[in-house]
Amino acid sequence: MANARESGMGATVLRRAAMVVGFSFLWAYVQKGFLSTRLVWVPAGNDEFAAAVLLGSLLLCTAVAAIFRARIERMLASARVPFAVLLALAVVTESAAFADPSVLAHPAAAYSFCVAYYFVHALVLTTLFFGWMLCFLELAYETDLPKTVALLLASMLLSRVITSPYLPIWEHGSRVETVFLAGASLVLWLLCTTGRPQVDVRFSATLDDSSLMKRYLPAFAVYFVSGLLGRIVQSLVENFHQMQVFNLSREILGAVFLATILVVMFLPKSVRGRFSARDVFFLVAGLEMGMVVGQLLFMTLGIPPVQVFFDFIEASRAILLVVSLLLVFLIVYEESVSPVLAFGVFVLGPIILWRIVNLITQSMAPLPLAEWIYGLLLVIIAAMFVVASLLFLFVFVGSNAFMTIFHASSDKTREWRNLIEATAREAGLTARETDIFEYLAMGYTAKRIGEKLYISPYTAQNHIRCIYAKLGVGSKQEVLELVEQRKQAANLH
Repeated sequence: MANARESGMGATVLRRAAMVVGFSFLWAYVQKGFLSTRLVWVPAGNDEFAAAVLLGSLLLCTAVAAIFRARIERMLASARVPFAVLLALAVVTESAAFADPSVLAHPAAAYSFCVAYYFVHALVLTTLFFGWMLCFLELAYETDLPKTVALLLASMLLSRVITSPYLPIWEHGSRVETVFLAGASLVLWLLCTTGRPQVDVRFSATLDDSSLMKRYLPAFAVYFVSGLLGRIVQSLVENFHQMQVFNLSREILGAVFLATILVVMFLPKSVRGRFSARDVFFLVAGLEMGMVVGQLLFMTLGIPPVQVFFDFIEASRAILLVVSLLLVFLIVYEESVSPVLAFGVFVLGPIILWRIVNLITQSMAPLPLAEWIYGLLLVIIAAMFVVASLLFLFVFVGSNAFMTIFHASSDKTREWRNLIEATAREAGLTARETDIFEYLAMGYTAKRIGEKLYISPYTAQNHIRCIYAKLGVGSKQEVLELVEQRKQAANLH
């Protein structure tokens, strides 16, 4: 029995480690691959055509996934995706991309292969992204939200290390990094999804019923527009790439940001519970203002203000990209909205659209504007990023996910609470599941539980199904009978 338990724990640890490494590879490729449009196959030296096909394929795959989201979510959740076909397509196209370009000497053949290659490439990447997000969501429902968020943060922190420009992998070109990052992520995802415990998780098909998503939309709008304007201004500035002198500071800021949140997630809940929503808001806002002041101090070293603001925008965009993904993850978890729709519209969508706009503006000649005008535009964009970050923070501290992560459960009568906690501990329920189990034991419906805990009925139902599976019961009536038996047993003793 002990050996079986240790074997199960070992398999769980290995699966979570594979999730961290696998998603870090994909997230690194998102940032280094199609975020910067590092092209693998270019027909007849036509970089613009290849980039347009890649970005167009990514946008098409994301849009199709959003339209058929319910079916795709069922396929991903039930492991009915034709994994073998997907893997075979990826292997064939990547192998062909390594072939000698002279094999496709005819222009029509080269351009046709370019379209086919990038479409399959985009299909694999979007499937991987949605698949990994669903894996983390299932883990959050199955175990615990804070622990899952910590794993997601660790994965993105590892991706910052991988995307460091000082690693040798980036010296070998886009083909090697594609096979290493995207390929390894695909293999690890297949390993994690094969034979995994099935978690019955269901999602709402729309975003209309999500009150938290409605609060998120204004923050997202400011974030998206600021990123869009930043891309346009950067593309229209002459010698922009020579002006980026602070790549190291951007990498450090991104890594420090992720590491700080990760440290907070590993604090005991009793310590995290001492911070109110107002405390967290002003603490993080103060740190952000400190970062702004620190960035401005570079101007005292003789560095041109335009370069300083360019660097601030780059660092802000890298950090807010992570914040946006985490917020969407928390919204999907809290209100059980469609993950494919939410992550497609609010995470992948902005990245792809920014790159499309960037590709269009790069073909235009630099604008002959005075440096002070560029500086003013950059100040406005930087201010928009600051506003977006504060709005994101406001959404987070006002969410139920904040209460889940930072605050302990509310106390009832001591004896009742001890009974609930003992039963939950024996069944292996998470903190959130324990709260829901307590209301179930009081006869509450999923709708009432959702109202009490400020979560959607879909999310409550998802947790209830997990609770039933862990308790070995099939209905709320059996839960009531189980609790009654435990009460009688406790009274006998």
